[in-house]
Amino acid sequence: MDLMERSLADLHDMFTRTYGQLYEQHSHIFTSLFSDLRAYYLGTDLDLGTAIDSFFGTLMQRMFLLINAQYAFNDDYLECVRNSVDNLAPFGDVPQKLSIQLKRSLIAARTFHQGLMIGRQVVDAVITVSPLITITRLLAYCYYYYYYYYYY
Repeated sequence: MDLMERSLADLHDMFTRTYGQLYEQHSHIFTSLFSDLRAYYLGTDLDLGTAIDSFFGTLMQRMFLLINAQYAFNDDYLECVRNSVDNLAPFGDVPQKLSIQLKRSLIAARTFHQGLMIGRQVVDAVITVSPLITITRLLAYCYYYYYYYYYY
């Protein structure tokens, strides 16, 4: 989780230095992507492919508006632009590659994180269980029998 927050901070710093106020006005697009990635990592039932498609669709729509600032477009037209990201491919194959890489790494990280959380719950449950007197006697008997059988 720390790594994801640091990645967002590094991206924000780099894009602020590179694009300045233009990025700062639209930084919520990137923050929203990282929020979706964080939510997925923490266990939300979120489709990563849909989140990434939504990110690039929103990015395409904003870039289109910035490039064509002299024109006024209605919401239907802008939605059409947003949905045309796959056909127009303004970002090349970056969305597909990014989607594959994010899915692989986040699925592995999420599974590892969930395994650690389950392991912690099991250890906590085992620690709180006190052994019954009968089980303690049986274990003592087993140790005694083992010792007597192998050493005498």
